[in-house]
Amino acid sequence: MDAAEHVARTPRTALMAFGAGGTLTAMVLGHLAAIGAQERVASVTFGATVLDREAGKGTATADPLTWPGRPAPDVPREVRFWHADTLRVPAGVQRGLSDVVERGALASPGAAYLLGTTIDLAKVDRDCYVVVGAGDRVAPWPDVHRVTRLLAGSSRFVLADGGHLGSLVSPPGEPGLTFRTAASVTGAAADGGPPHGWVALTATEPGSWWEDHLTWLTERTGPAHDAPPELGGRGMHALAPAPGEYVRS
Repeated sequence: MDAAEHVARTPRTALMAFGAGGTLTAMVLGHLAAIGAQERVASVTFGATVLDREAGKGTATADPLTWPGRPAPDVPREVRFWHADTLRVPAGVQRGLSDVVERGALASPGAAYLLGTTIDLAKVDRDCYVVVGAGDRVAPWPDVHRVTRLLAGSSRFVLADGGHLGSLVSPPGEPGLTFRTAASVTGAAADGGPPHGWVALTATEPGSWWEDHLTWLTERTGPAHDAPPELGGRGMHALAPAPGEYVRS
């Protein structure tokens, strides 16, 4: 955030996180709320992120979902390669993130801490966009939906066409894509409980959720500016051409 704000000459950042990156991002949001600095965050987007698996611990289940669009296509070859490009995350870090989610630490104020502060997500009032695939078996949508209930800000939950990978890629302009969404909700009492009736409240929209997200994001950010002629700037420059030196290590 420091680097992005320095380069872009802005005091605020719109955050976007996928999968386990959302766990870290939620904890950063909790930390910023604890130190009175969450105004730095213009908005936050979570993709296929589970912060608490409570939805899967009991007997409650989500509404059965019949997807009205096309069957999920085979994952394209380039997406399979992208998926195989895993990060070398230390085992201890991975265990720690999994433990935070599995024991529900982020659903209990004070049960997790970061940078010397305890985390209470109920104090995070940033606008939130949450997206997940209807066929995602890695991050089941009822578990992901719970993100909207843990944060205090206004949330928009989107159920996209496809599974764990295809739903997040969803290229705008690709024929047959659809997604489901409902009106934005606010805070933990937004829908009164698990998402039993959420599907019945939604409308099916044609196209990619990325286009919906762009509209949502534009409403929460300032006017567009021309991109700089090179990456970085203001003393912060690219270290190596894309995709970076890490691929050779």
